[in-house]
Amino acid sequence: MASAQDASQLHETGVRYLQQSDYGNAIIVLKKAMELAPTDKEIVNDLGLAYFMAGQYKSGYDLLAPFAETKYCDDRTYVIAALCQRGGKNIKEAETVYQIGLQNFPKSGALYCDYGEFLQITRGGTDECIKLWEKGILSDPAYPGNYYNASRYYGQLDNNLW
Repeated sequence: MASAQDASQLHETGVRYLQQSDYGNAIIVLKKAMELAPTDKEIVNDLGLAYFMAGQYKSGYDLLAPFAETKYCDDRTYVIAALCQRGGKNIKEAETVYQIGLQNFPKSGALYCDYGEFLQITRGGTDECIKLWEKGILSDPAYPGNYYNASRYYGQLDNNLW
């Protein structure tokens, strides 16, 4: 019980460092938290995010890739792992991470949203991105990012009656 509480306190401290853009200290503290609670997805995901924000894309991906293969991961694990691949300019690998993530979490609005944004950036406004956002709306209606991106996409079309 004490180590879980310690891990939770360390996690909170690490998140505060993240919020203050102090990524070096966030990484140090979150690593300690992960030592105490290695299956806590929030801690692992936040450590991956800290690596991403610090520009340590390979470290972030190397942390998250094996964790994504466990029963403890969630859709956020795949989003952050894909961001790490994107940050490291590994475009094909990032797309693969999104695809595997959607196979494992087909109702994740966040994955559909991020994958659509990724395709919009890498392939430039193709119909693929709107299909992903629309599927995200259907799969996870409570996730707002897909509505936002879909409305921006349709707003940029010449057809005012979308």
